[in-house]
Amino acid sequence: MAEFSPLAESIYSGNGMGQHYTNPEHTVVQRSVALVRETDGKSVLDVACGRGLTSLALTKNTDVEHITAFDINKAAIEELDKTARKEGLPIHAVVFDAAASEGYGSVVTPESIDVAVAKDVYPFLTPDNTRIMLSNIHDALKPGGWLLITSPSTRSRLYQEAEPTGTPLYRKLNQAAKDYVQTDLDYFTFSTIGNIAELMDDNDIEMVEASHYGRAKGWIMALGQKNNTLLKR
Repeated sequence: MAEFSPLAESIYSGNGMGQHYTNPEHTVVQRSVALVRETDGKSVLDVACGRGLTSLALTKNTDVEHITAFDINKAAIEELDKTARKEGLPIHAVVFDAAASEGYGSVVTPESIDVAVAKDVYPFLTPDNTRIMLSNIHDALKPGGWLLITSPSTRSRLYQEAEPTGTPLYRKLNQAAKDYVQTDLDYFTFSTIGNIAELMDDNDIEMVEASHYGRAKGWIMALGQKNNTLLKR
């Protein structure tokens, strides 16, 4: 089992709020499986994959031939890589930063990906880093490739509710993320569908489907397709 701080473990292990990230019946995991099936996707990019729940579900429920899964957390990637090797799964697990401005080509070949999934990573990125992440994803997708992206929305209980101490839940999640990535992080963004649509459009990805889901429908799930025009810079 990967080593996490107690707070990060409480968030990402499947206990309490962590069920959002580790439940195989979760809406995003199910939609990812459906998308790969619908598009007959053979190559998938799992952005900020954590312990790789989505990747593992895809290998067991679709005909995907190759998955590139990366995350900034070394322990999580080591755990996923160990599982993939043991079970002979087509997952290439790599330690990498979703918002890295260099080195993306060494992780994934340009225009080689049918479907990319970015699950709840963008709230922890600054606006500039978010645009870098989406630009990188755009470059990795084949023309006509698909991106499924999720984010807590302004309806989220993370935004609306507080702990008994009066501390908003997103502050707790923010601290857990700091522990998780083992770096100084002091940024958290809540989104609307309009925010996601604008970010996609800025990166030449057309949003074609969007919905709210989860408890009190507090998360956004948006599906976008890469346009066949040049990326707007």
